[in-house]
Amino acid sequence: MPFRDVVGHRRAIELLARSIHRDVLPPSLLFAGPGASTRDTAIAVAQALNCTQLIVDDSGLAADSCGRCSTCTRIARSMHPDVLVVAPGDSGAIKIEQVREVVDRSSYRPFEGRRRVVIVSSADALVPHAQNAPLASLDKSLGPLNLEKDKLTAVICAGGYRSSAAASMLQKQGFSNLLNVAGGTGAWVNAGYPVDKL
Repeated sequence: MPFRDVVGHRRAIELLARSIHRDVLPPSLLFAGPGASTRDTAIAVAQALNCTQLIVDDSGLAADSCGRCSTCTRIARSMHPDVLVVAPGDSGAIKIEQVREVVDRSSYRPFEGRRRVVIVSSADALVPHAQNAPLASLDKSLGPLNLEKDKLTAVICAGGYRSSAAASMLQKQGFSNLLNVAGGTGAWVNAGYPVDKL
């Protein structure tokens, strides 16, 4: 379903279309609300990120999927290998096994599309252990870090939640001097901390 076919939320849809066209879409998005429009919007994002015949609007500022190419039609039917959809099973819940499988599959590069997309439909149906499964996989993927554990290590995240989780994981690995910077790199720079460009 292209952005132009999504009912309502025009301002948010336009922002998404511009972000995709400029390649500045955040790595994760949360669509909340009743009805099918949130799922339709998530499908539209997946299509716009992977469409082989992307349509740019007259202003040249926003992009939308064609909705007709094989990529778009397979995404709409939940048959595209790079768009993973997690939904409640027969029990009405999303179980930890489902989340672990998606976390594992999402760690690979896209198979044929430009971007890998994970859509969690009805996230409120996640059982408690499934809610934390992505963080557990992050802890395992850290592996041995070649950093001095007694030197100041800054962990940065715009919202603060992920950096708090990462700081906790680093602490388990023996890091003793951690700085959790909520607010992202902007907060880091505004606080006057140094920035080295590589």
